[in-house]
Amino acid sequence: MLFTKKEILSILPNAKIIGNDTHFSAVSTDTRTIKAGELFIPITGAKFDGRKFIHVAIEKGAAVLDVKNGLEALQ
Repeated sequence: MLFTKKEILSILPNAKIIGNDTHFSAVSTDTRTIKAGELFIPITGAKFDGRKFIHVAIEKGAAVLDVKNGLEALQ
């Protein structure tokens, strides 16, 4: 399935997508298996913080969806 940036932002209007991609082949929450062209959603929980892996997603050619915190992890 192919998702467009416009479609994703219509569902999550307060989100930001970091990266220049306008289409995404898939959505992933796991940088161990993410591929170029996918959209990474950094999930956080009591025992993990996906924002710590944002740089890995970007290095692998993925864009990153930030729905909450302005991606402080990039700094």
